Amino acid sequence: MVEERIAGFDRITGDFVSTLEDTSYVVVKAENREVQHPRDRDKTVIKPILTIEIGGQQMEWFANRTSIEFIARKQGGFNLSDLTGYKGTLVTVNQKVGKEMRQVVYEDGCIDAS
Repeated sequence: MVEERIAGFDRITGDFVSTLEDTSYVVVKAENREVQHPRDRDKTVIKPILTIEIGGQQMEWFANRTSIEFIARKQGGFNLSDLTGYKGTLVTVNQKVGKEMRQVVYEDGCIDAS
């Protein structure tokens, strides 16, 4: 039997990451995808989406630019194929997004999380 994830729970969130004891992961797939613009729901944008294995499951991480640039530099290139196989650790930072405070996910080491 193939286990299917509940819709809406297949994407990494800060709240999810903050509950994990081990936040290490590996990138199993990287792709550019057209997604809805975060602030203007009538527009779309192309974003890099990383499918990562974390906590014993595969989930999508809509990594922010800061994290993607950090990973690409460490992995040695800015092609999507360069990101596959990367092993890292996630951290969360409580920061303002729009008008509210949220747990935002970053690659460990790319920001000062203190």
